[in-house]
Amino acid sequence: MEWFKFFASCRIVAGKHSSAIYDLERSVIYDLPNAFLDVLREVEFTPLEQLPEIYGETRYRQIKQFMDKFVEKEIAFYTTEPERFPDIDLSWEMPHHITNAILEQDDPGSYHFPAIIAQLNELSCQAVQIRLLRYFSPVQITDEILKALAGTQINYCEIMAPAGDISAAQWIALMDLQPRLRRIYVYAAPEDTVLYNDNDRFGRKIVAFKKDIRQETNEKIRLERFSPNIISFTEAQSHNLGLNRKVAIDSQGNIRNYISHANTFGHVNEQRLEVVITQPAFREKWFLSNDRIEDCKNCQYRYTCVSNSDIRQENDKYYKTDMCTFNQQENTW
Repeated sequence: MEWFKFFASCRIVAGKHSSAIYDLERSVIYDLPNAFLDVLREVEFTPLEQLPEIYGETRYRQIKQFMDKFVEKEIAFYTTEPERFPDIDLSWEMPHHITNAILEQDDPGSYHFPAIIAQLNELSCQAVQIRLLRYFSPVQITDEILKALAGTQINYCEIMAPAGDISAAQWIALMDLQPRLRRIYVYAAPEDTVLYNDNDRFGRKIVAFKKDIRQETNEKIRLERFSPNIISFTEAQSHNLGLNRKVAIDSQGNIRNYISHANTFGHVNEQRLEVVITQPAFREKWFLSNDRIEDCKNCQYRYTCVSNSDIRQENDKYYKTDMCTFNQQENTW
């Protein structure tokens, strides 16, 4: 007997109004109308030869055409030995105490940047975003920021800087100087544009955009930002993708879950990060997965959404304070 089966890395995510299929190997999302959701769930556990009896010949031919499209896209296949293709383990483990951090820089006297990088290194932090709230010269960026990254296990750095006198060529020179620096975002720019894109060298890129992050602190969630993979998908089963293992330090040195969040957890000059991140109050939002948040729990993108929104609790229910623009009922952005 022949069976229809999705590859283990291709996961159906059911939504209230519409669903999706995540291809976790290729980081692609396919729309799935809910009209086919129950059918696909059933046909995976029913031999093909029994489907005409269940659905009738006409309906079966429609279903078969639908399944053939998935096979053509290489997200499903036909097999006579379905037992040889077990499901993947959805448990998530990560050895890093902190995986990513956001550091604002304005007045260098607010906190000692190299000391914070050293603390993040001790916590096995892998990625750092540095937000410059004023103009820093290439020399200042080199001496005050990039040198601190040398010799650490931080393997990815991106800088957000206001539009100014630093040219794309100068930014490229800084990336050549410090290979960990792989993204530059120039904000408050005259237009949205890509200034440099080198996929051959660590995916280095320089992007300019009109939004001024100093005035517009809320992020914009867009479908283009979603890039599902096996690590993020398993993490999202029980964690908040936007906040888990994250720490942020604002320009004044206050420690937060994220830059725009209201709560602070002390000052970096007075509290060590390794102590702060063990506090239950700080870690609470790490475990508020989208499955536990109203509205989000019904969304087909809940296991790939990277929203950093703050979360409030009302009557034993959780809500995001900044909702995205996705209309679940209309399936539009």
